[in-house]
Amino acid sequence: MDNIVRSKWGIHNRSIEKINALYGDVYNLDNKYILKITNINSNEKQGLINSFMNKAHEKGFPVPRTTQTKEGGLFFSESRKTYSLYDYISGNHYDFKEGSLIQAATTLARFHDEFEKELELEQEVEKVCGDVYPYDLSGIKYYTSEVREAVKLIDRSERFCVSLPRQIGHFDYIPSNLIFKNGKMIGLIDFDIMRVSEKARDLAISLHRLTKNELQKKLFLDSYGSINNLTDAELQSMNDLYFDEM
Repeated sequence: MDNIVRSKWGIHNRSIEKINALYGDVYNLDNKYILKITNINSNEKQGLINSFMNKAHEKGFPVPRTTQTKEGGLFFSESRKTYSLYDYISGNHYDFKEGSLIQAATTLARFHDEFEKELELEQEVEKVCGDVYPYDLSGIKYYTSEVREAVKLIDRSERFCVSLPRQIGHFDYIPSNLIFKNGKMIGLIDFDIMRVSEKARDLAISLHRLTKNELQKKLFLDSYGSINNLTDAELQSMNDLYFDEM
Protein backbone atom coordinates (compact mmCIF):
# COMPACT_ATOMS: atom_id res chain seq x y z
CA MET A 1 0.00 0.00 0.00
CA ASP A 2 2.82 2.40 0.84
CA ASN A 3 4.31 1.64 -2.58
CA ILE A 4 1.02 2.53 -4.27
CA VAL A 5 0.78 5.89 -2.50
CA ARG A 6 4.39 6.67 -3.35
CA SER A 7 4.22 5.55 -6.99
CA LYS A 8 0.77 6.95 -7.84
CA TRP A 9 0.71 10.17 -5.80
CA GLY A 10 4.41 10.77 -5.14
CA ILE A 11 3.76 11.01 -1.40
CA HIS A 12 6.21 9.56 1.13
CA ASN A 13 4.31 9.01 4.37
CA ARG A 14 5.95 8.24 7.69
CA SER A 15 2.99 6.67 9.49
CA ILE A 16 -0.08 4.69 8.44
CA GLU A 17 -3.03 4.16 10.79
CA LYS A 18 -5.96 1.97 9.83
CA ILE A 19 -9.40 3.42 10.63
CA ASN A 20 -12.53 1.36 11.23
CA ALA A 21 -14.98 1.83 8.38
CA LEU A 22 -18.16 0.15 7.16
CA TYR A 23 -17.06 0.04 3.55
CA GLY A 24 -13.64 -0.84 2.22
CA ASP A 25 -10.37 -0.02 3.97
CA VAL A 26 -9.51 3.47 5.22
CA TYR A 27 -6.08 4.67 6.35
CA ASN A 28 -4.80 7.86 7.97
CA LEU A 29 -1.49 8.91 6.42
CA ASP A 30 0.52 11.23 8.68
CA ASN A 31 -2.65 13.16 9.67
CA LYS A 32 -2.44 14.76 6.22
CA TYR A 33 -4.32 12.41 3.93
CA ILE A 34 -6.98 9.72 4.04
CA LEU A 35 -6.48 6.77 1.71
CA LYS A 36 -9.73 4.98 0.94
CA ILE A 37 -9.76 1.61 -0.80
CA THR A 38 -13.22 0.55 -1.95
CA ASN A 39 -14.98 -2.09 -4.00
CA ILE A 40 -16.98 0.25 -6.22
CA ASN A 41 -17.15 -1.78 -9.41
CA SER A 42 -17.29 1.25 -11.68
CA ASN A 43 -14.46 3.61 -12.48
CA GLU A 44 -17.03 6.06 -13.84
CA LYS A 45 -18.85 6.11 -10.51
CA GLN A 46 -15.70 6.58 -8.43
CA GLY A 47 -14.55 9.37 -10.71
CA LEU A 48 -17.91 11.11 -10.45
CA ILE A 49 -17.99 10.83 -6.65
CA ASN A 50 -14.50 12.31 -6.30
CA SER A 51 -15.22 15.04 -8.84
CA PHE A 52 -18.42 15.92 -7.01
CA MET A 53 -16.58 16.18 -3.69
CA ASN A 54 -14.13 18.65 -5.23
CA LYS A 55 -17.03 20.67 -6.63
CA ALA A 56 -18.75 20.76 -3.23
CA HIS A 57 -15.47 21.88 -1.64
CA GLU A 58 -15.14 24.68 -4.19
CA LYS A 59 -18.68 25.81 -3.36
CA GLY A 60 -17.65 26.29 0.26
CA PHE A 61 -18.94 23.10 1.85
CA PRO A 62 -16.66 21.40 4.42
CA VAL A 63 -15.95 18.48 2.10
CA PRO A 64 -12.40 17.11 1.84
CA ARG A 65 -10.68 17.62 -1.49
CA THR A 66 -9.63 14.68 -3.63
CA THR A 67 -5.90 14.65 -4.36
CA GLN A 68 -5.01 13.96 -7.98
CA THR A 69 -2.55 11.24 -8.90
CA LYS A 70 0.70 12.14 -10.65
CA GLU A 71 -1.08 11.40 -13.94
CA GLY A 72 -3.88 13.82 -13.08
CA GLY A 73 -6.50 11.20 -12.19
CA LEU A 74 -8.94 11.46 -9.30
CA PHE A 75 -8.30 7.86 -8.23
CA PHE A 76 -6.32 4.75 -9.08
CA SER A 77 -7.87 1.35 -9.78
CA GLU A 78 -6.36 -2.11 -9.64
CA SER A 79 -7.78 -5.63 -9.21
CA ARG A 80 -11.39 -4.40 -8.93
CA LYS A 81 -10.49 -1.96 -6.16
CA THR A 82 -10.32 1.82 -6.32
CA TYR A 83 -7.81 3.91 -4.36
CA SER A 84 -8.71 7.52 -3.53
CA LEU A 85 -6.68 10.06 -1.55
CA TYR A 86 -8.47 12.84 0.36
CA ASP A 87 -7.48 15.66 2.68
CA TYR A 88 -7.39 14.56 6.31
CA ILE A 89 -9.83 16.40 8.59
CA SER A 90 -9.07 16.28 12.32
CA GLY A 91 -12.00 16.54 14.71
CA ASN A 92 -14.81 14.71 16.48
CA HIS A 93 -18.03 13.19 15.21
CA TYR A 94 -21.44 14.81 15.64
CA ASP A 95 -22.36 14.96 19.34
CA PHE A 96 -26.12 15.78 19.35
CA LYS A 97 -25.53 19.13 21.10
CA GLU A 98 -27.78 22.02 20.11
CA GLY A 99 -25.09 23.98 18.30
CA SER A 100 -23.97 20.93 16.35
CA LEU A 101 -27.55 20.06 15.46
CA ILE A 102 -28.27 23.54 14.09
CA GLN A 103 -25.09 23.52 12.01
CA ALA A 104 -25.83 20.05 10.66
CA ALA A 105 -29.37 21.07 9.68
CA THR A 106 -28.40 24.35 8.02
CA THR A 107 -25.47 22.76 6.17
CA LEU A 108 -27.77 20.08 4.75
CA ALA A 109 -30.29 22.76 3.78
CA ARG A 110 -27.60 24.78 1.97
CA PHE A 111 -26.36 21.61 0.28
CA HIS A 112 -29.84 20.77 -1.02
CA ASP A 113 -30.44 24.36 -2.09
CA GLU A 114 -27.14 24.64 -3.94
CA PHE A 115 -27.27 21.35 -5.83
CA GLU A 116 -30.94 21.67 -6.70
CA LYS A 117 -29.73 24.16 -9.32
CA GLU A 118 -27.19 21.77 -10.90
CA LEU A 119 -29.49 20.16 -13.46
CA GLU A 120 -26.79 18.85 -15.83
CA LEU A 121 -24.84 17.40 -12.92
CA GLU A 122 -28.05 15.90 -11.57
CA GLN A 123 -28.61 14.05 -14.83
CA GLU A 124 -25.08 12.68 -14.72
CA VAL A 125 -25.38 11.57 -11.09
CA GLU A 126 -28.74 9.91 -11.78
CA LYS A 127 -27.23 8.01 -14.71
CA VAL A 128 -24.05 6.89 -12.94
CA CYS A 129 -25.13 6.59 -9.28
CA GLY A 130 -28.70 5.41 -9.72
CA ASP A 131 -28.21 2.24 -7.69
CA VAL A 132 -28.92 2.62 -3.95
CA TYR A 133 -25.97 0.38 -3.13
CA PRO A 134 -22.77 1.23 -5.02
CA TYR A 135 -20.96 -1.63 -3.26
CA ASP A 136 -21.12 -5.37 -3.32
CA LEU A 137 -22.74 -5.84 0.12
CA SER A 138 -20.60 -8.91 0.74
CA GLY A 139 -17.69 -6.50 1.16
CA ILE A 140 -19.21 -4.85 4.24
CA LYS A 141 -17.10 -5.92 7.20
CA TYR A 142 -19.32 -4.51 9.94
CA TYR A 143 -22.92 -5.25 8.98
CA THR A 144 -24.26 -3.89 12.26
CA SER A 145 -27.80 -3.21 13.42
CA GLU A 146 -27.26 0.45 12.50
CA VAL A 147 -26.47 -0.50 8.91
CA ARG A 148 -29.51 -2.77 8.72
CA GLU A 149 -31.62 0.05 10.17
CA ALA A 150 -30.42 2.53 7.55
CA VAL A 151 -30.97 0.04 4.73
CA LYS A 152 -34.48 -0.72 6.00
CA LEU A 153 -35.25 2.99 6.18
CA ILE A 154 -34.28 3.45 2.55
CA ASP A 155 -36.21 0.38 1.38
CA ARG A 156 -39.43 1.16 3.25
CA SER A 157 -39.45 4.82 2.24
CA GLU A 158 -40.71 4.08 -1.27
CA ARG A 159 -44.40 4.29 -0.45
CA PHE A 160 -43.98 7.69 1.24
CA CYS A 161 -42.03 9.41 -1.52
CA VAL A 162 -44.22 9.13 -4.60
CA SER A 163 -44.11 12.17 -6.92
CA LEU A 164 -41.98 14.32 -4.61
CA PRO A 165 -39.20 16.62 -5.91
CA ARG A 166 -35.96 14.79 -6.65
CA GLN A 167 -32.40 16.07 -6.63
CA ILE A 168 -28.82 15.18 -5.71
CA GLY A 169 -28.56 14.08 -2.09
CA HIS A 170 -25.93 12.73 0.29
CA PHE A 171 -28.08 9.91 1.75
CA ASP A 172 -25.56 9.03 4.44
CA TYR A 173 -25.77 12.23 6.50
CA ILE A 174 -25.20 10.54 9.85
CA PRO A 175 -23.11 11.25 12.99
CA SER A 176 -19.99 9.40 11.83
CA ASN A 177 -19.87 11.43 8.60
CA LEU A 178 -20.09 14.88 10.24
CA ILE A 179 -16.89 16.22 11.82
CA PHE A 180 -16.72 19.05 14.35
CA LYS A 181 -13.91 20.95 16.02
CA ASN A 182 -14.19 23.70 18.66
CA GLY A 183 -17.95 23.82 18.16
CA LYS A 184 -17.76 24.24 14.39
CA MET A 185 -18.71 21.78 11.66
CA ILE A 186 -15.53 21.33 9.63
CA GLY A 187 -16.12 18.07 7.78
CA LEU A 188 -18.76 16.35 5.66
CA ILE A 189 -17.43 13.05 4.38
CA ASP A 190 -18.37 9.76 2.70
CA PHE A 191 -20.34 10.42 -0.49
CA ASP A 192 -20.28 6.78 -1.56
CA ILE A 193 -24.08 6.38 -1.71
CA MET A 194 -24.88 9.83 -3.08
CA ARG A 195 -27.56 9.71 -5.73
CA VAL A 196 -30.59 11.50 -7.16
CA SER A 197 -33.73 10.81 -5.17
CA GLU A 198 -36.37 12.64 -3.13
CA LYS A 199 -35.04 15.49 -1.00
CA ALA A 200 -37.53 14.51 1.72
CA ARG A 201 -35.98 11.05 1.87
CA ASP A 202 -32.47 12.42 2.36
CA LEU A 203 -33.74 14.74 5.08
CA ALA A 204 -35.77 11.99 6.78
CA ILE A 205 -32.75 9.70 7.02
CA SER A 206 -30.70 12.57 8.46
CA LEU A 207 -33.45 13.50 10.91
CA HIS A 208 -33.74 9.90 12.06
CA ARG A 209 -30.02 9.63 12.78
CA LEU A 210 -29.22 13.13 14.10
CA THR A 211 -32.06 13.70 16.59
CA LYS A 212 -33.05 11.86 19.76
CA ASN A 213 -36.37 13.43 20.77
CA GLU A 214 -39.21 15.66 19.61
CA LEU A 215 -37.51 18.89 20.69
CA GLN A 216 -34.41 18.05 18.68
CA LYS A 217 -36.51 17.01 15.72
CA LYS A 218 -38.38 20.33 15.75
CA LEU A 219 -35.15 22.31 16.09
CA PHE A 220 -33.60 20.40 13.20
CA LEU A 221 -36.61 21.01 10.95
CA ASP A 222 -36.88 24.67 11.94
CA SER A 223 -33.16 25.22 11.30
CA TYR A 224 -33.36 23.45 7.95
CA GLY A 225 -36.51 25.36 7.01
CA SER A 226 -34.89 28.72 7.74
CA ILE A 227 -32.82 28.15 4.58
CA ASN A 228 -34.64 25.59 2.45
CA ASN A 229 -38.44 25.46 2.39
CA LEU A 230 -40.30 22.15 2.34
CA THR A 231 -43.73 21.64 0.83
CA ASP A 232 -46.58 20.26 2.92
CA ALA A 233 -46.33 17.01 0.96
CA GLU A 234 -42.61 16.74 1.72
CA LEU A 235 -43.16 17.39 5.42
CA GLN A 236 -45.90 14.78 5.64
CA SER A 237 -43.84 12.22 3.75
CA MET A 238 -40.83 12.86 5.94
CA ASN A 239 -42.85 12.56 9.13
CA ASP A 240 -44.25 9.23 7.97
CA LEU A 241 -40.74 8.03 7.20
CA TYR A 242 -39.39 9.14 10.55
CA PHE A 243 -42.16 7.73 12.72
CA ASP A 244 -42.23 4.49 10.75
CA GLU A 245 -38.79 3.77 12.22
CA MET A 246 -39.49 4.74 15.84
